[in-house]
Amino acid sequence: MPSVAVYKKLMEACPDAKVILTVRDKEEWYQSVKDTLYPHFIKPNNILSASAIAVIRMTLWDGLFGEYKRFEDREYAMSVYEAHVEAVKNYVPANKLLVFNVKEGSGLLCNFLGVPQPPQDTLFPHSNDRAKFYQKHLKN
Repeated sequence: MPSVAVYKKLMEACPDAKVILTVRDKEEWYQSVKDTLYPHFIKPNNILSASAIAVIRMTLWDGLFGEYKRFEDREYAMSVYEAHVEAVKNYVPANKLLVFNVKEGSGLLCNFLGVPQPPQDTLFPHSNDRAKFYQKHLKN
């Protein structure tokens, strides 16, 4: 997650690195962040450590949005998301960038990374969906 805010510095430090920019529908993205990360930032609990909250605040809430409460403005937040996607596309050289939606499966990702594709019957992992987040973090 911190790489969202420091991709330029990472590219400067590792100019030959490949960059995978994961994208999704902006409304799906907003609702997901609003339902998962944001509530735990607003009302800290034992799910996130103090250091995790500090990193998230610095990189995401105050970094990308200017101030965490601005995220509550849905249209503003989605415009920040879209601007960030465009900024990464404009900064990272095209031959080092994969703009990737996980709904596309593993083919493009494996080709970009130069690794063999998994067997055809292998499902793409979905370890970061809302249901799993709730199950892992909200079971108490």
